[in-house]
Amino acid sequence: MKSLGKYGIELPEWGILKMKKRWGSCSPKGKILLNPELIKAPTGCIDYVIMHELCHLKHSLHDKRFFNLLATVLPDWQKRKSALEKQEI
Repeated sequence: MKSLGKYGIELPEWGILKMKKRWGSCSPKGKILLNPELIKAPTGCIDYVIMHELCHLKHSLHDKRFFNLLATVLPDWQKRKSALEKQEI
């Protein structure tokens, strides 16, 4: 996992929020929220959710630029996402 500082992404405001269907979210104002149930997931999955949300600070949509950045900072993101999908919220 690489630092995102060189991509112009700084540490955002963040918080914890119980969500029924999401592990994390990033608001339009750049606040990241994480589901407290995420703590039960494997560390690699937690890293994936955090990096996914941090990438949204640079690219808000799930477009090619977003996934290119995610693949750059977390090359095995698809494996981690797959493992996370086996977890229950």
